[in-house]
Amino acid sequence: MESLPKTWTKILLLCAVFTVSQSVERYVCRTCQYQSNMKDTSCIYEAENMTEIQNNVKCPGLCLIQSRWDKETMLPTFLLRGCSNLPRETEDVCNEDVLGYECLSQCSGHYCNVDLGLTPGGSQRAASRNLVVAMTFGFIFLVK
Repeated sequence: MESLPKTWTKILLLCAVFTVSQSVERYVCRTCQYQSNMKDTSCIYEAENMTEIQNNVKCPGLCLIQSRWDKETMLPTFLLRGCSNLPRETEDVCNEDVLGYECLSQCSGHYCNVDLGLTPGGSQRAASRNLVVAMTFGFIFLVK
């Protein structure tokens, strides 16, 4: 059996390494959790400032933002940031039920899950600092 020339062997090896590195994307994502009975709201408002090692995780795929919103106040009652184990094709979605909205967002890129992700009534990713004003006054209006 005839062997490949050294140049072809190097090219094939390089292509194999490139293919493997492209198929396994790893991102550093923020990780924290907020529940409405907690006093610490930094997971909602200050995720971009959570630089401590315990608030960051290297994910094997996409980053995740999962949230639950009260239907009456339209304020978050639950928020989870971390790694997603859902298929890449899963679309960002907010589902309404009797009590409120359950929203799910995935993103790619280091620290991409520092905003609020998908929020009820809109498809745009809301910046968490905009919600600080809303929580302070008890109703929602966004400021820039």
